Amino acid sequence: MTKPKAKEEVKKEPELEPVGAVEADDLSELDSLKEPDFDPVEEEKENKAVIAAEELKRQEAKAAAAAVGVVRAVMSSFFPDIKVGDAESEKVAEKLEAVMYKYDCTLPPWLMAYREELEFAGVLGMVGFSIHAQVKAAKLAELKAKKEAEAAGDGKESERAVA
Repeated sequence: MTKPKAKEEVKKEPELEPVGAVEADDLSELDSLKEPDFDPVEEEKENKAVIAAEELKRQEAKAAAAAVGVVRAVMSSFFPDIKVGDAESEKVAEKLEAVMYKYDCTLPPWLMAYREELEFAGVLGMVGFSIHAQVKAAKLAELKAKKEAEAAGDGKESERAVA
């Protein structure tokens, strides 16, 4: 038997991938299952955003109710015979609130500094308008009573003339 030559002894083995590369690919699939780390700053931001959204919703509800109140006051002033019930007003306020939320109907930042003053002016206007409506209704009632008294007086005078 003859010894194989040194070149023939060495057989070429197929090239293998490095072990670290295969493991990294396998572990990268696990990254999608990994939950993100708890970030207290991010949690604080989320909480503040939720609180701000709730506050905005409350403000829009108040604004919607105020708008419905103004419309009711105007309607009752111009048309005293028309009455809008509380249930209908609540439904209108609810739908108005949804529209205001949808279109982000808020005061501009430069006007937010005067929000309390604007609310006061709105309430004062509503009270003034209500007082005006009451005075107008009282004058109308007085005029009706005067006409009825005149009509009753005319009827008595015609009876006296006949007698």
